[in-house]
Amino acid sequence: MSSFSLELLDLIEAEKYSKAKEKIEDGKQNEIDLIAADLLLRIGSCFGHEKRKDLEELMQTVLRFGYPTERVAIGEQLIRSNHSIHLYRILLAGFVVDFDALPDEMKNNLRKDLPQLIEENVLKILEQNEEQIDEVAALCAHLFTFSNYTCARYDFADIVGTLVRALPPTTPSMATLLIHLSERRPFHPVLQHVMAIQPKELTVVPQVFSKRILQKNLALELGEYLEVFQGGEQMLMVDVTISALQSLTNHIGFDHLDASFIPTYTKLFGNLLKICQDFELNEKRVKVMRYFAKILDSFDFSPKVLILKRLIALLSTQELKLDKEALVIAWMIDLYRRDLRSDEFKAELGSIWSLLFPLRYHEMIEATSFYVAVYCLAQQQALMKCNPGLMKIIEIDWLKPVHQQLSDFVELIKRRQKDKPDVKNFAVPDYDTSNLNLLISSMEMTENYVKEFLC
Repeated sequence: MSSFSLELLDLIEAEKYSKAKEKIEDGKQNEIDLIAADLLLRIGSCFGHEKRKDLEELMQTVLRFGYPTERVAIGEQLIRSNHSIHLYRILLAGFVVDFDALPDEMKNNLRKDLPQLIEENVLKILEQNEEQIDEVAALCAHLFTFSNYTCARYDFADIVGTLVRALPPTTPSMATLLIHLSERRPFHPVLQHVMAIQPKELTVVPQVFSKRILQKNLALELGEYLEVFQGGEQMLMVDVTISALQSLTNHIGFDHLDASFIPTYTKLFGNLLKICQDFELNEKRVKVMRYFAKILDSFDFSPKVLILKRLIALLSTQELKLDKEALVIAWMIDLYRRDLRSDEFKAELGSIWSLLFPLRYHEMIEATSFYVAVYCLAQQQALMKCNPGLMKIIEIDWLKPVHQQLSDFVELIKRRQKDKPDVKNFAVPDYDTSNLNLLISSMEMTENYVKEFLC
């Protein structure tokens, strides 16, 4: 190894990157070409999570030497071994410069393997250090440039999803990401949010699509966006969701959605229920619920009842797990009951009750909304004098068992109050009886309506 090479390596080892850069710039082209690969490996291993301008400038200088195939091969090796966003950004810029000079096989390998490899590594970096999210957003500019230039058919969906859930749309580093989104995923909820708030920092040009394409793809993208929603602490996601729902309802307008939309919208509704159950969101929760009901009403009776039945089935079997399950099922029952006078909804009464029969909640007071909703459904069916055969089954399989459950529950409360000898019937002194009284009155009223109907 020449004295020139040894001096360079010593400077790099001592982290005197600026001096190493000056020495390379003053050196001979052919001499540096010979050691360029070694230098790239050595310098690349110095990159970490902290940004160092002198180190980046040194790497950019060395990338001007050597041969394209050699530089790209070393770059791929570094990406596999070193998880540094700052290093990835410089190497991607170099790959774009060298791409045309590469043999076809190497080009194809880059298109096929590199985007996914970088995405996987970047997501691992974010898991370990969330503070680097701004740097990841900046890296996306180079990812998209590389992808566009090399014709790599990869949309970096996981990185995009992570960033748009974590960064406000007005963040400067989101500009490139939003441009990419508008080109490749024009229906993304974040784009709808940006177009709704119209920040001065960003301008997104809307594209023109048919109403049917908009009605399908806006719902599809929003449903996927909400897959990872965990709660009200993700307030940005709630704001984005409200903007996207407003856009979706505007594009639906007075149209009637047909049965072909059922799978897409059922997934969307299921994920929206994560927001609908969160009382800490206050008026934002109410807004989402109103949009939910409005979009649901865009379906004719036949697809609408199938969607509600599917949602109740997902909740009752806990395929869709929610903390406030009883409350949400109660709301689904109320939405079903609104249209019970239609023939399509009457025809599904048996199926709905078959889902409700097995449902019981140990803490009846906490599940008051559920029990009251079911009682109201039975009352309406009795008042409409609909399907007496089914009503007899309801009386035997639901009303009587729940009556016994409620009696046992009240007896349990009485025992807790055994030092109060004046307890009579269902009255429980010194106890918050508002929900309990509502349960008892709903039960008694329902039993009277059913008895009168079946007489």
